[in-house]
Amino acid sequence: MRKSQAWLTVLVIVLVLASFWYLYPSFRLWSMSPEALQQKGEADPAGLTKLQKAAIKLGLDLKGGMYVLMEVDKSKLSAEEAGDAVDRALEVIRNRVDQFGVTEPVIQKAGTDKIVVELAGLQDVERARELIGRTAQLEFKLTETAENTKNLFTQLDQVIARKIAGVSTAEQEKKPEEKKTEPAPTEPKKDTADVFRDIFGGDTVQKGSDTLAQLEGGVGLSTLLQPLGEGYLFGVEANDIPVVKKYLADPEIKAAIPSDVQIAWSTGPVSSGGFSYPRGIYVLKSPVELTGKHLTDARPTRDNLGRWVVNFQLDRQGGQIFSALTGGNVGKPLAIVLDDQVESAPIIQSRIRDRGQIELGSVSTLEAARDLSIVLRAGALPAPVKIVENRIIGPSLGKDSINKGLTSALIGGLAVILFIAVYYRISGVIADFAVLLNVLFLMAVLSAFHATLTLPGIAGIILTMGMSVDSNVLIFERIREELRTGKTVRASIDAGYKRALLTIIDSHVTTLITALVLFLFGTGPIKGFAVTLSAGITISLFTALVITKMIFDYRKQYTTLSI
Repeated sequence: MRKSQAWLTVLVIVLVLASFWYLYPSFRLWSMSPEALQQKGEADPAGLTKLQKAAIKLGLDLKGGMYVLMEVDKSKLSAEEAGDAVDRALEVIRNRVDQFGVTEPVIQKAGTDKIVVELAGLQDVERARELIGRTAQLEFKLTETAENTKNLFTQLDQVIARKIAGVSTAEQEKKPEEKKTEPAPTEPKKDTADVFRDIFGGDTVQKGSDTLAQLEGGVGLSTLLQPLGEGYLFGVEANDIPVVKKYLADPEIKAAIPSDVQIAWSTGPVSSGGFSYPRGIYVLKSPVELTGKHLTDARPTRDNLGRWVVNFQLDRQGGQIFSALTGGNVGKPLAIVLDDQVESAPIIQSRIRDRGQIELGSVSTLEAARDLSIVLRAGALPAPVKIVENRIIGPSLGKDSINKGLTSALIGGLAVILFIAVYYRISGVIADFAVLLNVLFLMAVLSAFHATLTLPGIAGIILTMGMSVDSNVLIFERIREELRTGKTVRASIDAGYKRALLTIIDSHVTTLITALVLFLFGTGPIKGFAVTLSAGITISLFTALVITKMIFDYRKQYTTLSI
Protein backbone atom coordinates (compact mmCIF):
# COMPACT_ATOMS: atom_id res chain seq x y z
CA MET A 1 0.00 0.00 0.00
CA ARG A 2 1.35 3.39 -0.97
CA LYS A 3 1.77 6.04 1.71
CA SER A 4 -0.69 8.45 0.02
CA GLN A 5 -3.27 5.69 -0.16
CA ALA A 6 -2.88 4.99 3.56
CA TRP A 7 -3.36 8.65 4.45
CA LEU A 8 -6.41 8.83 2.22
CA THR A 9 -7.90 5.81 3.97
CA VAL A 10 -7.33 7.42 7.37
CA LEU A 11 -8.96 10.65 6.12
CA VAL A 12 -12.10 8.82 4.97
CA ILE A 13 -12.37 6.95 8.28
CA VAL A 14 -12.02 10.22 10.22
CA LEU A 15 -14.69 11.87 8.07
CA VAL A 16 -17.08 8.99 8.63
CA LEU A 17 -16.54 9.07 12.40
CA ALA A 18 -16.93 12.87 12.47
CA SER A 19 -20.16 12.59 10.48
CA PHE A 20 -21.63 10.15 12.99
CA TRP A 21 -20.52 12.44 15.83
CA TYR A 22 -22.31 15.45 14.30
CA LEU A 23 -25.42 13.42 13.49
CA TYR A 24 -25.71 11.74 16.90
CA PRO A 25 -27.78 14.61 18.46
CA SER A 26 -30.22 14.43 15.54
CA PHE A 27 -30.55 10.63 15.80
CA ARG A 28 -31.08 10.92 19.55
CA LEU A 29 -33.64 13.75 19.33
CA TRP A 30 -35.65 12.25 16.47
CA SER A 31 -35.80 8.84 18.16
CA MET A 32 -37.35 10.25 21.35
CA SER A 33 -41.10 9.98 21.78
CA PRO A 34 -43.18 13.07 22.69
CA GLU A 35 -43.51 11.72 26.24
CA ALA A 36 -39.75 11.29 26.53
CA LEU A 37 -39.18 14.81 25.23
CA GLN A 38 -41.58 16.22 27.80
CA GLN A 39 -39.93 14.28 30.62
CA LYS A 40 -36.47 15.45 29.59
CA GLY A 41 -37.70 19.03 29.31
CA GLU A 42 -38.99 18.87 32.88
CA ALA A 43 -35.96 17.06 34.31
CA ASP A 44 -33.18 18.73 32.32
CA PRO A 45 -34.42 21.76 30.32
CA ALA A 46 -30.87 23.03 29.69
CA GLY A 47 -29.83 19.63 28.33
CA LEU A 48 -32.85 19.46 26.04
CA THR A 49 -32.15 22.95 24.70
CA LYS A 50 -28.54 21.99 24.02
CA LEU A 51 -29.65 18.82 22.23
CA GLN A 52 -32.16 20.75 20.08
CA LYS A 53 -29.53 23.31 19.10
CA ALA A 54 -27.06 20.59 18.07
CA ALA A 55 -29.61 18.60 16.03
CA ILE A 56 -30.66 19.36 12.46
CA LYS A 57 -33.51 21.86 12.49
CA LEU A 58 -36.72 21.04 10.67
CA GLY A 59 -38.19 23.76 8.49
CA LEU A 60 -41.67 25.21 8.49
CA ASP A 61 -43.04 22.70 5.99
CA LEU A 62 -41.80 19.76 8.09
CA LYS A 63 -42.35 20.93 11.64
CA GLY A 64 -45.33 23.22 11.17
CA GLY A 65 -45.51 26.83 12.32
CA MET A 66 -46.20 30.26 10.95
CA TYR A 67 -45.45 31.98 7.61
CA VAL A 68 -45.97 35.74 7.36
CA LEU A 69 -45.36 38.02 4.39
CA MET A 70 -45.32 41.68 5.46
CA GLU A 71 -45.19 44.88 3.44
CA VAL A 72 -43.46 48.00 4.78
CA ASP A 73 -45.55 51.13 4.25
CA LYS A 74 -43.09 53.81 3.12
CA SER A 75 -45.74 56.27 1.88
CA LYS A 76 -45.28 58.70 4.80
CA LEU A 77 -41.46 58.58 4.82
CA SER A 78 -39.09 60.98 3.14
CA ALA A 79 -36.94 59.73 0.26
CA GLU A 80 -33.94 59.47 2.58
CA GLU A 81 -35.85 57.56 5.26
CA ALA A 82 -37.49 55.23 2.75
CA GLY A 83 -34.12 54.20 1.33
CA ASP A 84 -33.22 51.85 4.17
CA ALA A 85 -36.64 51.48 5.84
CA VAL A 86 -36.98 47.80 4.89
CA ASP A 87 -33.47 46.96 6.15
CA ARG A 88 -34.14 48.71 9.46
CA ALA A 89 -37.53 47.02 9.81
CA LEU A 90 -35.86 43.68 9.07
CA GLU A 91 -33.35 44.21 11.87
CA VAL A 92 -36.03 45.27 14.38
CA ILE A 93 -38.19 42.24 13.57
CA ARG A 94 -35.17 39.94 13.83
CA ASN A 95 -34.34 41.33 17.28
CA ARG A 96 -37.92 40.81 18.44
CA VAL A 97 -38.11 37.24 17.16
CA ASP A 98 -34.72 36.37 18.68
CA GLN A 99 -35.91 37.57 22.09
CA PHE A 100 -39.24 35.78 21.58
CA GLY A 101 -37.36 32.49 21.73
CA VAL A 102 -38.17 30.83 18.37
CA THR A 103 -35.31 28.56 17.28
CA GLU A 104 -33.84 29.02 13.81
CA PRO A 105 -36.34 31.57 12.43
CA VAL A 106 -36.20 32.59 8.77
CA ILE A 107 -36.37 36.39 8.40
CA GLN A 108 -35.45 37.87 5.04
CA LYS A 109 -36.31 40.49 2.44
CA ALA A 110 -38.63 39.68 -0.44
CA GLY A 111 -38.42 42.20 -3.25
CA THR A 112 -38.00 45.88 -2.46
CA ASP A 113 -40.60 46.46 0.26
CA LYS A 114 -41.60 43.08 1.71
CA ILE A 115 -40.29 40.90 4.53
CA VAL A 116 -40.79 37.14 4.94
CA VAL A 117 -40.92 35.66 8.44
CA GLU A 118 -41.02 31.89 8.98
CA LEU A 119 -41.33 30.63 12.56
CA ALA A 120 -41.12 26.83 12.64
CA GLY A 121 -42.66 24.96 15.54
CA LEU A 122 -44.41 28.05 16.90
CA GLN A 123 -47.39 27.37 19.16
CA ASP A 124 -48.80 30.81 20.09
CA VAL A 125 -49.45 32.23 16.63
CA GLU A 126 -51.60 35.23 17.62
CA ARG A 127 -49.02 36.40 20.13
CA ALA A 128 -46.22 36.18 17.55
CA ARG A 129 -48.29 38.05 14.94
CA GLU A 130 -48.92 40.88 17.39
CA LEU A 131 -45.26 40.95 18.41
CA ILE A 132 -43.67 41.18 14.97
CA GLY A 133 -46.27 43.49 13.44
CA ARG A 134 -46.43 46.11 16.20
CA THR A 135 -44.86 49.42 15.27
CA ALA A 136 -43.91 50.10 18.92
CA GLN A 137 -43.64 53.89 18.69
CA LEU A 138 -43.33 54.88 22.37
CA GLU A 139 -44.24 58.44 23.41
CA PHE A 140 -44.85 60.25 26.68
CA LYS A 141 -47.56 62.93 26.67
CA LEU A 142 -49.36 65.06 29.25
CA THR A 143 -53.14 64.88 29.56
CA GLU A 144 -55.53 67.76 28.93
CA THR A 145 -57.19 69.65 31.75
CA ALA A 146 -60.78 68.86 32.67
CA GLU A 147 -61.95 72.32 31.52
CA ASN A 148 -60.31 72.04 28.09
CA THR A 149 -61.70 68.53 27.68
CA LYS A 150 -65.21 69.72 28.50
CA ASN A 151 -64.94 72.58 25.99
CA LEU A 152 -63.63 70.18 23.34
CA PHE A 153 -66.56 67.80 23.59
CA THR A 154 -68.98 70.74 23.64
CA GLN A 155 -67.53 71.86 20.29
CA LEU A 156 -67.69 68.34 18.86
CA ASP A 157 -71.29 67.92 19.97
CA GLN A 158 -72.15 71.21 18.23
CA VAL A 159 -70.66 69.84 15.02
CA ILE A 160 -72.76 66.71 15.40
CA ALA A 161 -75.88 68.77 16.08
CA ARG A 162 -75.29 70.88 12.96
CA LYS A 163 -74.85 67.76 10.85
CA ILE A 164 -78.11 66.36 12.19
CA ALA A 165 -79.84 69.66 11.42
CA GLY A 166 -78.51 69.44 7.86
CA VAL A 167 -76.08 72.37 8.18
CA SER A 168 -72.41 71.68 7.44
CA THR A 169 -69.55 73.32 9.33
CA ALA A 170 -68.59 75.30 6.21
CA GLU A 171 -72.09 76.76 5.93
CA GLN A 172 -72.12 77.62 9.62
CA GLU A 173 -68.94 79.65 9.24
CA LYS A 174 -70.27 81.76 6.38
CA LYS A 175 -71.08 85.39 7.04
CA PRO A 176 -74.74 86.28 7.68
CA GLU A 177 -74.98 88.55 4.67
CA GLU A 178 -73.62 85.83 2.42
CA LYS A 179 -76.23 83.41 3.69
CA LYS A 180 -79.11 85.85 2.96
CA THR A 181 -78.18 86.14 -0.73
CA GLU A 182 -78.17 82.41 -1.27
CA PRO A 183 -81.24 80.86 -2.87
CA ALA A 184 -83.31 78.46 -0.85
CA PRO A 185 -82.17 74.86 -1.14
CA THR A 186 -84.06 72.86 -3.68
CA GLU A 187 -83.22 69.48 -2.18
CA PRO A 188 -85.44 68.19 0.59
CA LYS A 189 -83.93 68.26 4.05
CA LYS A 190 -82.57 64.89 5.17
CA ASP A 191 -84.01 63.37 8.29
CA THR A 192 -81.78 62.36 11.17
CA ALA A 193 -81.46 58.75 10.08
CA ASP A 194 -80.18 59.79 6.62
CA VAL A 195 -77.58 62.10 8.15
CA PHE A 196 -76.47 59.35 10.51
CA ARG A 197 -76.04 56.98 7.57
CA ASP A 198 -74.00 59.59 5.71
CA ILE A 199 -71.64 59.80 8.67
CA PHE A 200 -71.40 56.13 9.51
CA GLY A 201 -72.42 54.38 6.31
CA GLY A 202 -74.86 51.55 5.75
CA ASP A 203 -77.73 50.78 8.08
CA THR A 204 -75.67 50.76 11.27
CA VAL A 205 -78.39 52.50 13.27
CA GLN A 206 -82.08 52.56 12.47
CA LYS A 207 -84.38 55.44 13.22
CA GLY A 208 -85.90 55.17 16.65
CA SER A 209 -82.88 53.52 18.27
CA ASP A 210 -81.48 54.74 21.59
CA THR A 211 -78.30 56.12 20.01
CA LEU A 212 -80.25 57.94 17.32
CA ALA A 213 -82.56 59.39 19.94
CA GLN A 214 -79.53 60.86 21.69
CA LEU A 215 -78.38 62.39 18.41
CA GLU A 216 -81.83 63.87 17.76
CA GLY A 217 -81.39 65.79 20.98
CA GLY A 218 -78.25 67.39 19.58
CA VAL A 219 -75.80 65.43 21.70
CA GLY A 220 -73.36 62.67 20.76
CA LEU A 221 -69.97 62.08 22.30
CA SER A 222 -70.88 63.62 25.65
CA THR A 223 -73.59 61.01 26.02
CA LEU A 224 -71.67 58.03 24.63
CA LEU A 225 -68.53 58.67 26.73
CA GLN A 226 -68.72 57.96 30.44
CA PRO A 227 -66.47 60.28 32.52
CA LEU A 228 -64.36 58.40 35.06
CA GLY A 229 -63.65 61.37 37.31
CA GLU A 230 -60.17 62.26 36.09
CA GLY A 231 -61.45 64.76 33.51
CA TYR A 232 -59.28 63.36 30.70
CA LEU A 233 -60.41 59.71 30.76
CA PHE A 234 -63.75 58.35 29.57
CA GLY A 235 -65.12 54.83 29.43
CA VAL A 236 -66.90 53.43 26.39
CA GLU A 237 -69.44 50.63 26.52
CA ALA A 238 -68.84 47.66 24.21
CA ASN A 239 -71.89 48.46 22.03
CA ASP A 240 -70.84 52.08 21.64
CA ILE A 241 -67.21 51.42 20.61
CA PRO A 242 -67.87 51.16 16.82
CA VAL A 243 -70.15 54.22 16.97
CA VAL A 244 -67.54 56.35 18.75
CA LYS A 245 -64.83 55.16 16.35
CA LYS A 246 -66.87 56.21 13.34
CA TYR A 247 -67.67 59.53 14.97
CA LEU A 248 -63.99 60.30 15.52
CA ALA A 249 -63.19 59.26 11.95
CA ASP A 250 -65.68 61.70 10.42
CA PRO A 251 -63.78 64.46 8.51
CA GLU A 252 -65.76 67.38 9.96
CA ILE A 253 -65.41 66.09 13.51
CA LYS A 254 -61.67 65.49 13.01
CA ALA A 255 -61.31 69.03 11.63
CA ALA A 256 -62.97 70.41 14.77
CA ILE A 257 -60.33 68.87 17.05
CA PRO A 258 -57.55 71.43 17.74
CA SER A 259 -54.10 70.55 16.45
CA ASP A 260 -52.62 70.63 19.95
CA VAL A 261 -55.08 68.01 21.24
CA GLN A 262 -55.10 64.26 20.63
CA ILE A 263 -57.93 61.84 21.36
CA ALA A 264 -56.44 58.39 21.91
CA TRP A 265 -57.93 55.00 22.71
CA SER A 266 -56.71 52.86 25.56
CA THR A 267 -54.99 49.57 24.73
CA GLY A 268 -57.38 47.67 26.98
CA PRO A 269 -60.11 48.00 29.61
CA VAL A 270 -60.25 51.02 31.92
CA SER A 271 -61.80 51.35 35.36
CA SER A 272 -62.27 53.88 38.12
CA GLY A 273 -64.43 54.15 41.21
CA GLY A 274 -65.80 50.64 40.81
CA PHE A 275 -66.86 51.19 37.20
CA SER A 276 -65.15 49.23 34.42
CA TYR A 277 -65.36 49.60 30.63
CA PRO A 278 -63.86 47.46 27.83
CA ARG A 279 -62.16 50.48 26.21
CA GLY A 280 -61.39 54.01 27.20
CA ILE A 281 -60.81 57.40 25.56
CA TYR A 282 -57.96 59.66 26.70
CA VAL A 283 -57.74 63.36 25.86
CA LEU A 284 -54.05 64.28 25.57
CA LYS A 285 -51.92 67.22 24.66
CA SER A 286 -50.43 66.57 21.22
CA PRO A 287 -46.82 67.66 21.86
CA VAL A 288 -44.54 64.68 22.54
CA GLU A 289 -42.58 65.23 25.74
CA LEU A 290 -40.28 62.20 25.35
CA THR A 291 -39.92 59.39 22.78
CA GLY A 292 -38.80 55.79 23.05
CA LYS A 293 -35.54 56.44 21.21
CA HIS A 294 -34.00 57.33 24.58
CA LEU A 295 -35.01 53.99 26.11
CA THR A 296 -32.07 51.66 26.78
CA ASP A 297 -33.71 48.75 28.60
CA ALA A 298 -37.11 47.36 29.58
CA ARG A 299 -37.80 44.39 31.85
CA PRO A 300 -40.97 42.76 33.21
CA THR A 301 -41.35 42.81 36.99
CA ARG A 302 -43.98 42.98 39.73
CA ASP A 303 -45.05 46.15 41.52
CA ASN A 304 -45.89 46.52 45.21
CA LEU A 305 -49.39 45.12 44.61
CA GLY A 306 -48.10 42.02 42.86
CA ARG A 307 -49.19 43.17 39.38
CA TRP A 308 -46.96 42.65 36.36
CA VAL A 309 -45.48 45.91 35.05
CA VAL A 310 -42.60 46.93 32.81
CA ASN A 311 -39.67 48.87 34.26
CA PHE A 312 -37.71 50.92 31.74
CA GLN A 313 -34.33 52.66 31.76
CA LEU A 314 -33.42 55.82 29.83
CA ASP A 315 -30.13 57.09 28.50
CA ARG A 316 -28.48 60.23 29.84
CA GLN A 317 -30.25 62.70 27.57
CA GLY A 318 -33.59 60.96 28.08
CA GLY A 319 -33.05 61.01 31.84
CA GLN A 320 -32.53 64.77 31.79
CA ILE A 321 -35.71 65.32 29.76
CA PHE A 322 -37.69 62.93 31.95
CA SER A 323 -36.43 64.55 35.13
CA ALA A 324 -37.51 68.02 33.97
CA LEU A 325 -40.85 66.67 32.74
CA THR A 326 -41.78 64.86 35.94
CA GLY A 327 -40.36 67.52 38.22
CA GLY A 328 -42.49 70.22 36.62
CA ASN A 329 -45.72 68.20 36.60
CA VAL A 330 -45.91 66.55 40.02
CA GLY A 331 -49.48 65.51 40.79
CA LYS A 332 -50.46 65.42 37.13
CA PRO A 333 -51.01 62.32 34.97
CA LEU A 334 -48.44 61.36 32.33
CA ALA A 335 -49.77 59.23 29.48
CA ILE A 336 -47.55 56.45 28.14
CA VAL A 337 -48.58 56.12 24.49
CA LEU A 338 -47.62 53.12 22.36
CA ASP A 339 -48.59 53.24 18.68
CA ASP A 340 -51.11 56.03 19.34
CA GLN A 341 -52.84 54.03 22.07
CA VAL A 342 -52.48 54.73 25.78
CA GLU A 343 -50.96 51.91 27.84
CA SER A 344 -51.44 53.78 31.12
CA ALA A 345 -51.52 57.31 32.54
CA PRO A 346 -50.07 57.18 36.07
CA ILE A 347 -50.02 60.22 38.33
CA ILE A 348 -46.53 61.71 38.75
CA GLN A 349 -45.73 61.41 42.47
CA SER A 350 -42.27 62.99 42.40
CA ARG A 351 -39.37 63.85 40.14
CA ILE A 352 -38.10 60.76 38.24
CA ARG A 353 -34.65 60.95 36.72
CA ASP A 354 -33.76 58.09 34.36
CA ARG A 355 -36.21 55.26 34.91
CA GLY A 356 -39.92 54.62 35.08
CA GLN A 357 -42.67 52.05 35.11
CA ILE A 358 -45.39 51.13 32.61
CA GLU A 359 -48.59 49.72 34.07
CA LEU A 360 -50.52 47.16 32.02
CA GLY A 361 -53.96 47.73 33.51
CA SER A 362 -56.27 44.73 33.54
CA VAL A 363 -54.01 42.82 31.12
CA SER A 364 -51.38 42.47 33.83
CA THR A 365 -49.81 39.12 32.95
CA LEU A 366 -46.22 37.96 32.68
CA GLU A 367 -46.73 37.22 28.98
CA ALA A 368 -48.05 40.72 28.24
CA ALA A 369 -45.26 42.33 30.27
CA ARG A 370 -42.61 40.22 28.53
CA ASP A 371 -43.93 40.98 25.05
CA LEU A 372 -44.07 44.71 25.74
CA SER A 373 -40.50 44.56 27.08
CA ILE A 374 -39.38 42.80 23.90
CA VAL A 375 -40.83 45.36 21.50
CA LEU A 376 -39.48 48.25 23.59
CA ARG A 377 -35.97 46.80 23.79
CA ALA A 378 -35.91 45.92 20.09
CA GLY A 379 -37.01 49.44 19.16
CA ALA A 380 -39.76 50.84 17.00
CA LEU A 381 -40.28 49.90 13.38
CA PRO A 382 -39.29 52.77 11.06
CA ALA A 383 -42.64 52.50 9.28
CA PRO A 384 -45.91 50.60 9.76
CA VAL A 385 -46.00 47.07 8.37
CA LYS A 386 -49.03 45.39 6.83
CA ILE A 387 -49.46 41.63 6.80
CA VAL A 388 -50.04 40.72 3.15
CA GLU A 389 -50.10 36.93 3.55
CA ASN A 390 -50.38 34.76 6.62
CA ARG A 391 -50.31 30.96 6.60
CA ILE A 392 -50.45 28.60 9.56
CA ILE A 393 -49.09 25.09 9.02
CA GLY A 394 -50.22 22.67 11.67
CA PRO A 395 -47.96 19.95 13.10
CA SER A 396 -50.15 17.25 11.54
CA LEU A 397 -49.49 18.68 8.08
CA GLY A 398 -45.78 18.92 8.91
CA LYS A 399 -45.73 15.28 10.07
CA ASP A 400 -47.46 14.23 6.86
CA SER A 401 -44.83 16.13 4.85
CA ILE A 402 -42.03 14.37 6.75
CA ASN A 403 -43.54 10.93 6.11
CA LYS A 404 -44.08 11.60 2.42
CA GLY A 405 -40.63 13.14 2.03
CA LEU A 406 -38.90 10.22 3.74
CA THR A 407 -40.97 7.72 1.78
CA SER A 408 -40.10 9.33 -1.56
CA ALA A 409 -36.42 9.56 -0.57
CA LEU A 410 -36.29 5.89 0.45
CA ILE A 411 -38.10 4.66 -2.67
CA GLY A 412 -35.98 6.80 -4.99
CA GLY A 413 -32.75 5.94 -3.21
CA LEU A 414 -33.42 2.20 -3.09
CA ALA A 415 -34.42 2.14 -6.76
CA VAL A 416 -31.17 3.82 -7.77
CA ILE A 417 -29.03 1.63 -5.49
CA LEU A 418 -30.62 -1.61 -6.72
CA PHE A 419 -30.34 -0.65 -10.37
CA ILE A 420 -26.67 0.27 -10.10
CA ALA A 421 -25.86 -2.89 -8.11
CA VAL A 422 -27.60 -5.14 -10.67
CA TYR A 423 -26.26 -3.39 -13.76
CA TYR A 424 -22.63 -2.89 -12.68
CA ARG A 425 -22.41 -5.79 -10.20
CA ILE A 426 -19.47 -5.44 -7.77
CA SER A 427 -18.50 -2.06 -9.18
CA GLY A 428 -22.12 -0.99 -8.69
CA VAL A 429 -21.93 -1.98 -5.03
CA ILE A 430 -18.86 0.26 -4.70
CA ALA A 431 -20.83 3.11 -6.29
CA ASP A 432 -23.72 2.47 -3.90
CA PHE A 433 -21.32 2.69 -0.97
CA ALA A 434 -20.14 6.07 -2.29
CA VAL A 435 -23.76 7.26 -2.58
CA LEU A 436 -24.48 6.32 1.04
CA LEU A 437 -21.33 8.13 2.17
CA ASN A 438 -22.46 11.10 0.12
CA VAL A 439 -25.76 11.28 2.00
CA LEU A 440 -23.99 10.72 5.35
CA PHE A 441 -21.50 13.53 4.72
CA LEU A 442 -24.25 15.86 3.47
CA MET A 443 -26.43 15.36 6.55
CA ALA A 444 -23.37 15.87 8.77
CA VAL A 445 -22.60 19.17 7.01
CA LEU A 446 -26.17 20.36 7.58
CA SER A 447 -25.89 19.44 11.26
CA ALA A 448 -22.46 21.06 11.66
CA PHE A 449 -23.63 24.37 10.18
CA HIS A 450 -26.98 24.26 12.06
CA ALA A 451 -28.87 24.34 8.78
CA THR A 452 -32.62 23.94 8.52
CA LEU A 453 -33.95 20.95 6.62
CA THR A 454 -37.02 21.62 4.48
CA LEU A 455 -39.07 19.56 2.03
CA PRO A 456 -37.29 21.18 -0.95
CA GLY A 457 -34.06 20.40 0.91
CA ILE A 458 -34.99 16.71 0.89
CA ALA A 459 -35.60 17.05 -2.86
CA GLY A 460 -32.08 18.49 -3.14
CA ILE A 461 -30.68 15.45 -1.29
CA ILE A 462 -32.48 13.08 -3.68
CA LEU A 463 -31.14 15.02 -6.66
CA THR A 464 -27.65 14.84 -5.14
CA MET A 465 -27.92 11.04 -5.01
CA GLY A 466 -28.71 11.07 -8.71
CA MET A 467 -25.73 13.34 -9.43
CA SER A 468 -23.44 11.02 -7.46
CA VAL A 469 -24.65 7.96 -9.37
CA ASP A 470 -24.31 9.83 -12.65
CA SER A 471 -20.63 10.49 -11.92
CA ASN A 472 -19.99 6.81 -11.23
CA VAL A 473 -21.84 5.81 -14.42
CA LEU A 474 -19.54 8.05 -16.46
CA ILE A 475 -16.47 6.54 -14.82
CA PHE A 476 -17.63 2.94 -15.20
CA GLU A 477 -18.50 3.39 -18.88
CA ARG A 478 -15.06 4.88 -19.50
CA ILE A 479 -13.44 1.94 -17.73
CA ARG A 480 -15.49 -0.48 -19.86
CA GLU A 481 -14.27 1.23 -23.02
CA GLU A 482 -10.68 0.91 -21.86
CA LEU A 483 -11.13 -2.78 -21.00
CA ARG A 484 -12.52 -3.46 -24.50
CA THR A 485 -9.29 -2.12 -26.03
CA GLY A 486 -7.38 -4.88 -24.22
CA LYS A 487 -5.78 -2.80 -21.48
CA THR A 488 -5.10 -4.25 -18.06
CA VAL A 489 -7.44 -3.65 -15.14
CA ARG A 490 -5.00 -1.22 -13.50
CA ALA A 491 -4.52 0.76 -16.72
CA SER A 492 -8.26 0.75 -17.50
CA ILE A 493 -9.18 2.14 -14.09
CA ASP A 494 -6.57 4.91 -14.28
CA ALA A 495 -7.57 5.84 -17.84
CA GLY A 496 -11.30 5.68 -17.03
CA TYR A 497 -10.99 8.11 -14.12
CA LYS A 498 -8.68 10.39 -16.10
CA ARG A 499 -10.93 10.59 -19.16
CA ALA A 500 -14.14 11.07 -17.13
CA LEU A 501 -12.66 13.74 -14.85
CA LEU A 502 -13.32 16.80 -17.02
CA THR A 503 -16.85 15.70 -17.90
CA ILE A 504 -17.73 15.13 -14.25
CA ILE A 505 -16.27 18.47 -13.15
CA ASP A 506 -18.10 20.27 -15.98
CA SER A 507 -21.50 18.81 -15.07
CA HIS A 508 -21.02 19.49 -11.35
CA VAL A 509 -19.77 23.05 -11.81
CA THR A 510 -22.67 24.02 -14.09
CA THR A 511 -25.12 22.59 -11.54
CA LEU A 512 -23.30 24.43 -8.74
CA ILE A 513 -23.62 27.72 -10.63
CA THR A 514 -27.37 27.16 -10.96
CA ALA A 515 -27.64 26.35 -7.25
CA LEU A 516 -25.75 29.52 -6.30
CA VAL A 517 -28.09 31.65 -8.44
CA LEU A 518 -31.09 30.02 -6.74
CA PHE A 519 -29.55 30.75 -3.35
CA LEU A 520 -28.82 34.41 -4.14
CA PHE A 521 -32.17 35.28 -5.70
CA GLY A 522 -34.49 32.68 -4.19
CA THR A 523 -36.44 32.91 -0.95
CA GLY A 524 -37.44 30.44 1.74
CA PRO A 525 -37.84 26.89 0.35
CA ILE A 526 -35.88 27.71 -2.80
CA LYS A 527 -32.84 28.59 -0.69
CA GLY A 528 -33.19 25.33 1.24
CA PHE A 529 -33.10 23.42 -2.04
CA ALA A 530 -30.08 25.41 -3.22
CA VAL A 531 -28.13 24.82 0.01
CA THR A 532 -28.53 21.04 0.01
CA LEU A 533 -27.87 20.84 -3.72
CA SER A 534 -24.69 22.95 -3.49
CA ALA A 535 -23.29 20.96 -0.57
CA GLY A 536 -24.38 17.66 -2.16
CA ILE A 537 -22.70 18.11 -5.52
CA THR A 538 -19.50 19.31 -3.84
CA ILE A 539 -19.45 16.17 -1.67
CA SER A 540 -20.41 14.09 -4.72
CA LEU A 541 -17.19 15.13 -6.45
CA PHE A 542 -15.20 13.90 -3.46
CA THR A 543 -16.99 10.56 -3.11
CA ALA A 544 -17.00 9.81 -6.84
CA LEU A 545 -13.43 10.84 -7.66
CA VAL A 546 -11.65 10.05 -4.41
CA ILE A 547 -13.42 7.37 -2.38
CA THR A 548 -14.41 5.04 -5.24
CA LYS A 549 -10.93 5.49 -6.77
CA MET A 550 -9.40 4.53 -3.43
CA ILE A 551 -11.50 1.35 -3.29
CA PHE A 552 -10.59 0.44 -6.88
CA ASP A 553 -6.93 0.97 -6.07
CA TYR A 554 -7.20 -1.82 -3.53
CA ARG A 555 -8.59 -4.09 -6.27
CA LYS A 556 -5.95 -3.36 -8.92
CA GLN A 557 -4.10 -6.48 -7.87
CA TYR A 558 -6.92 -8.59 -9.36
CA THR A 559 -6.71 -9.62 -12.99
CA THR A 560 -10.45 -9.22 -13.64
CA LEU A 561 -12.92 -6.45 -12.83
CA SER A 562 -16.66 -6.98 -12.42
CA ILE A 563 -18.10 -4.09 -14.32
